[in-house]
Amino acid sequence: GGLLTELFDWRAIFVAQAPIALAAAPALVASPIAAVREALPRPPRDVLAAIALALLSGALTAVIFLLVLMLISGWSIEPLGAAATVTVLPLAAIAGSFVHGRPAARALAGCVLVAGGIAGLAFVPEASALWTIGPQLLAGFGMGLALPALAGELLHERTRSQSAALLSLRHWGITLALVVLAPIVAAELDDQVDLARERGTALVLDAPLPPTDKIELAPRLFAGLETEDPRDALRQSIARERQRLTSGDRDLLSRLERLNRQLGGGSDLPSQLEQLEDRYGDTLGDAAEGLADLIGSEDVEDRVRELLDDAAGDTSPAQIGRAIDDLGNDLDDVVLTAVDAAFAPAFAIT
Repeated sequence: GGLLTELFDWRAIFVAQAPIALAAAPALVASPIAAVREALPRPPRDVLAAIALALLSGALTAVIFLLVLMLISGWSIEPLGAAATVTVLPLAAIAGSFVHGRPAARALAGCVLVAGGIAGLAFVPEASALWTIGPQLLAGFGMGLALPALAGELLHERTRSQSAALLSLRHWGITLALVVLAPIVAAELDDQVDLARERGTALVLDAPLPPTDKIELAPRLFAGLETEDPRDALRQSIARERQRLTSGDRDLLSRLERLNRQLGGGSDLPSQLEQLEDRYGDTLGDAAEGLADLIGSEDVEDRVRELLDDAAGDTSPAQIGRAIDDLGNDLDDVVLTAVDAAFAPAFAIT
């Protein structure tokens, strides 16, 4: 599945399975299976075991759904890498299925291991697939212990009627888990991405960049920050803005023109700015006074001086590039913190 998604699209998984389903049809026609009449499926007598099977099935489906979503959409790991990571879960389950003992003890131990492993996913310290291996081993091993003990031993699965009843229980549990968890994850992602925008804007304003750049940078960086893949969207925005800022004109006249646009100056200001440059040269104090007069407000003079002082500082493209790189790392941490906070409640419920 990961390979098909990586090469084509996630929909290719279903296309690849269709021929296998079609191949089953002629095999069924030629099969000598005898017709057996049975009563409609009846609920299992062991109600507690039935509830355990439904909840455990829902939890296992939910953890795979949540883990894949977090790896690909939250951490921006490629589908093939995410698929390889999640494969640890069924491999551990196969290992757990070889353990023998009383069915009730295995079922209880398995449920505890599944719960502990999934809860561990809510506390991974960093966005690395390696940190998910331990929790997956616990949850998968518990799955291998509990499922065979519940379905087939504590709950008999000897007839078609019993098999249908157990399958229905599993599907009820899966449906319940997805109905409960999907809205929670969606709402948490929306809230956390909004919070990440606010925290990211604060980091942009604190970055060692010229103020005239900061005014434009924050909205441009976060315009494409969506819940589908916020980390990758941020990386693309950082790369785009780095290219724009390190290749732009850094001279004083350019800064004055940009400052005029941001402060709502008149359309004839560029020609007047050229006169200012000829008159004052690089004397920033005099240029600030002249610009304040052109804008028509003496109140902005102090602000203009501050902006121009920063504009005329050591803002070479190389230094701006380094500042953008550092800012990108800090913003990446903010997005990852938001993603972890969005998925933690769902993992805890699971």
